[in-house]
Amino acid sequence: MFDTAMSKLTLRLAIMIGAISTLGSVCDAFYLVNGRVENCVTRKPIADAKVVLRTTGPKRRGVRQTDADGTFTVAVNDLPDDEKPSDLTVSKDGFDNYDIHVMNPTRPQDICLTPTGTSSIHHHRP
Repeated sequence: MFDTAMSKLTLRLAIMIGAISTLGSVCDAFYLVNGRVENCVTRKPIADAKVVLRTTGPKRRGVRQTDADGTFTVAVNDLPDDEKPSDLTVSKDGFDNYDIHVMNPTRPQDICLTPTGTSSIHHHRP
């Protein structure tokens, strides 16, 4: 009986520690950009695209991959500088890289990537 009670207590403690550490990592993100990445030609979502956010502060770089539905949230534990834009770069093999200056991180970034060799124009949907 003692082993069962200890096991339950240990499990509850582990769940609480996991929840607190996850909450802490989300709450520390002061500069957050989210959005969706799709193929400019097919309009289908692009999974596993690399999304890099660079700010001007001391903790300047956040990196994430897009989900299966092309969505992403990338964060930097740094306060945004309202005077200087941050840079958002999206890349994926088989597509041209996409770069944009981000001034308002609260607005979702809907981005489409152009398949390599089809066009040199990048599209950003407002």
